[in-house]
Amino acid sequence: AGFGYEATAVLPPFNMLIFDEAHALESSATSFLSWELARFSVLKQLGKLYRERRGRKFGIVTKLQNIRNLPPGVLKNFPDASDAVRAAMEAADLAGLELTGDRMNWRLTPAAKPAAGTALACVGALERSLLALSELLKDAIDAVPDESQEEQPVQEAAMALKRLTDAASVCAKWRDWEDDPENVYWIDRAKTAQGDAFSRFYVTPLDIGPIMDQAVFEPFRSVICLSATLSVGGSFSFWKDRVGLSRSDQASLCEEFPSPFPYHRNALLGAAADAPFPDDASWQGWINDAVGRLVEASGGHALILFTSYASLRAAWDAVKPRLDALGISAFRQGDDERSRLMDRFKDDISSVLFATDSFWEGVDAPGDTLQLVVITKLPFRVPTDPVQAARSEAVERRGGNSFMDLSLPEAVIRFKQGFGRLIRHSDDRGAVVVLDARILKKRYGSLFIDSLPGTKTSFKPLDG
Repeated sequence: AGFGYEATAVLPPFNMLIFDEAHALESSATSFLSWELARFSVLKQLGKLYRERRGRKFGIVTKLQNIRNLPPGVLKNFPDASDAVRAAMEAADLAGLELTGDRMNWRLTPAAKPAAGTALACVGALERSLLALSELLKDAIDAVPDESQEEQPVQEAAMALKRLTDAASVCAKWRDWEDDPENVYWIDRAKTAQGDAFSRFYVTPLDIGPIMDQAVFEPFRSVICLSATLSVGGSFSFWKDRVGLSRSDQASLCEEFPSPFPYHRNALLGAAADAPFPDDASWQGWINDAVGRLVEASGGHALILFTSYASLRAAWDAVKPRLDALGISAFRQGDDERSRLMDRFKDDISSVLFATDSFWEGVDAPGDTLQLVVITKLPFRVPTDPVQAARSEAVERRGGNSFMDLSLPEAVIRFKQGFGRLIRHSDDRGAVVVLDARILKKRYGSLFIDSLPGTKTSFKPLDG
């Protein structure tokens, strides 16, 4: 592994469970345990169940009606019930879009409750329509003769019924949100491939620790968690707290193992001492110029990491003509599917990839393809993210400091993941350059540097 493995083990060693890339355990579990309700998914499910085209009827319901010995008329009310769900979903979607407005998301809190009246009423109506449709489908499945229960249309109907009831469960959670302080209720504003806006209603756990303890750490007598990025400044406390180990009755052992890679010989950590702070009005223009100069100096072979799509687009627009003039191919996240984009980047070894979000990890481009990683900004989460905001408030309620106890260690781990893109094999070599003044000029900046393996360093002005 890039930095050498870091491991946490819960002993004794019997009945063992092993997590590799365990740094993603908390985020993966949070995503898995979240509930989502979106117009697109509901309407897609309705289309699978029943649709008409040019006077012909299609879908699971039609297949059910063709099963021999199914009582006649069992599904005669289904089209009207399906239309009711569609109308209720459209109304809930519009109400969600009104709440998000020009923002990317909106969070339901006691203070925001007065503004949520219409949306909650629409979600309640959607729940009732989903349950009515589910009841019709369940009656149809129950009416299928025993000898036909294993037929494919019946199995498909059973799966569709579960999806309908799951969607109704999300609505029920939203209806009773005030009785559920353990979850975060929020709406995300998204767009279809055609550019049409739609809203997604989420229910996300505030803390996965108790669930992890119940589902993983208690049932298994031995759990081993492995990753190159579990510690922050040599401490495992933050990660253990995130997954619930610090509050578990289970004993845990933590160990760092040295990397086999010669970072001290093959890697350089650079930071621009003359970089403006990210909140400076000149920052984006300075970034555009700095990225262009660095990539020109390296002759390509570069991954440029951003923390926002807006900054990525601005830098791309400014730097792309310069790269074209130099004959250096440039690729941008979002212009192609991720795996194809990575293949193109690796096939053209002198190319440059502009990326954000998921490309901070999982990028494996060894050899000459990647000799320069530019980190334009330290990867702090956006404070307006609903789940991040709720977790920050929970830290403050417990008497902690949300920046030092949550935002900073999260950013350090993400920073380590970005740094780890550079050296993938023992003979790889290159530089990671940070263009964020905070790494040198803020007291906490040393935590980012100290969390990396030992490398050569150069902290000088870009113009020096």
